[in-house]
Amino acid sequence: MISAEVIKDLILNDPKQPFVLNNMLENWKCAKWTMKEWADICGKEEFKFRFSRKYPNKNECVWEGEAEYITSTINGFLTWLNDSNEEVNLFSCFKRSEFWCYSSYNYMAKTFQSIPSIIQDVDWSSFGFPGRCGHQSTWWIGSEGAHTPCHQDTYGCNLVAQLTGRKLWILFPPKDSEFLYPTRIPYEESSVFSSVNLKRFNQKKHSKFQFSHPHPVILEPGEVLCVPPLWWHYVECLEPSISINTWIELETDDDKRLEEAITRVIMTGLIPIYEPENEDWLNPTESLVPTEETVGYVNNLIQKFNLKERENKLQGKEMKEELSVKDGSKQLKNTIKYINSVSFQDYLKLIEEIGPRELLNSQEMDFSSQAPDDTKDRTQENEFLRELVTCLTHPDVINMAVKKVKENFLLKHI
Repeated sequence: MISAEVIKDLILNDPKQPFVLNNMLENWKCAKWTMKEWADICGKEEFKFRFSRKYPNKNECVWEGEAEYITSTINGFLTWLNDSNEEVNLFSCFKRSEFWCYSSYNYMAKTFQSIPSIIQDVDWSSFGFPGRCGHQSTWWIGSEGAHTPCHQDTYGCNLVAQLTGRKLWILFPPKDSEFLYPTRIPYEESSVFSSVNLKRFNQKKHSKFQFSHPHPVILEPGEVLCVPPLWWHYVECLEPSISINTWIELETDDDKRLEEAITRVIMTGLIPIYEPENEDWLNPTESLVPTEETVGYVNNLIQKFNLKERENKLQGKEMKEELSVKDGSKQLKNTIKYINSVSFQDYLKLIEEIGPRELLNSQEMDFSSQAPDDTKDRTQENEFLRELVTCLTHPDVINMAVKKVKENFLLKHI
């Protein structure tokens, strides 16, 4: 087995491409559990599940805010999953053949607080992070078709352990941002979403997507995926699936937190004014905080940067020597698999193989033409407002704002 030190070096030294680790979950008892065992162990613990239609009548992404939500147990989910009509429960409202179901972003410290053995069983020490367990992890369970829209995490390096079922990951490097049409609507702190529906993309609206560099991988049970910082990713359950992930903190996170704080300042001002009455620009997990709290957070980050800079000036900034990993070692090759990019045509073939044909390139389906004139006018106005706010919160604009904030506030009194 590859050593924990080598894995930690790979993660912290900014890996240039995603990779998969094999045979690293032998010490996790929960990695060997079936869904039924999870259901029995969790008992009456309840989780929030969201439902969306498998084949929505539109080309655009299906956002979390458009889903329907219920709270239930894993046993309730399994009853629905097995299409059993013996027990009528909250899941009965959603026809198994028409909907997918997902319970995501379950912070284990809260979700499993009454079952501490599960929290301790999640042990990231073999990856170079001793003491890291379920307290710093999130838990995911979903049916086939359940997915997360393509997005970019602004903090950390993502480690994902696949426990049951298979998941499709389609990753894109940070340099592909312009091809993925980034948006902050829906707004969620630390997540930049792509406007592109990767499986049913609109070639006319998102023409630059064809120049992207997809890195697809099907994550099998027992495998662990490392998603490098700022890599875009779309995730879909190919079959009923359970996974656990953790975001490893990085030295660069403070810079990204300042970018997110500036974004929040802007969104706190824009959303109450420009959000249409019939739309919700916030992700279900997000809420707007008072302006003074948002500005205070920016101020705290500036003070933190100033303190760090003072310490560097007093002590002399030491250059950290990067540790190298010998890719040629036999041990490394047997344990790690790098995820390479594929041509766009190969990407299209992969999507076609794993999903119904009608999900591809359906730009000709224009449902807006069936709407009444007043609805069309309202839709066009809403779209204009979305695009305007998207421009004002584009990563390029935020980077310029952060640069100006640093020029004006950092080290002014040193």
